[in-house]
Amino acid sequence: MLTRASAITKRGIDVGSEIKPDTDVLAIWFDAVEEGASKRLRITEIPWYYPKVGF
Repeated sequence: MLTRASAITKRGIDVGSEIKPDTDVLAIWFDAVEEGASKRLRITEIPWYYPKVGF
């Protein structure tokens, strides 16, 4: 999910630098993992997406 500046601030995401109006972050959301348990996260890149946003 591409997250825009207002959503970054609202969710309290630490991006490691100042959040400007044109700041975008690619964020992966997943359910919490219970203590002592583990989950496999499968994250697939979408190559066609990156050139559209300048990555």
